[in-house]
Amino acid sequence: MKNKEQTVSGWNLFRSSRKLISCIVAILLVMQLVSCSKTNKKDTSTVEDDGYRIYYINKNSTGLVYDSYKTDTKDTALLLEELLQRMGTDSKKYGAKKVLGETILVKETTISDNQLSLNFDSNYTNQPKINEVLTRADIVMTVTQIPGIDDVEFTVSGQPLMDSYEKPIGLMSASDFIDTTDVGL
Repeated sequence: MKNKEQTVSGWNLFRSSRKLISCIVAILLVMQLVSCSKTNKKDTSTVEDDGYRIYYINKNSTGLVYDSYKTDTKDTALLLEELLQRMGTDSKKYGAKKVLGETILVKETTISDNQLSLNFDSNYTNQPKINEVLTRADIVMTVTQIPGIDDVEFTVSGQPLMDSYEKPIGLMSASDFIDTTDVGL
């Protein structure tokens, strides 16, 4: 009987923990966006034919939309700067929200061994969690289209971006996110 009482009291403790339930809800939302089922192959014909996809958060903050963007820029660093700048403008399509701009600023970019490190100012962590995940997806899915950038790492004020368990998020690629364009969550 003692084991059953311990199990019941443990279950009641679990049910009464609002913080744990909040974490579980956040994890479930993140799991909807994050997936390892896609491959990490770039379709260069899409980039050449339709231009780059600049991703934005849809007007309801429930998913992603994109605009096609054509450019003649070939240099990786210049193209990165151009696409990040483009992400700081509002999309004319769908009434989508810009990802970068007044409140979220990229302080520094570093490209090494096909890995991009983006260092944001401290305002990055002030956004709601769902917007933060969508922002990450938007940025990663946009910049990994650039030849020479396969993975992206986010830092905030020089420190690694942390998940809800205070563990570094680490390197991300486009295949880490479910493409929710035109669908939402």
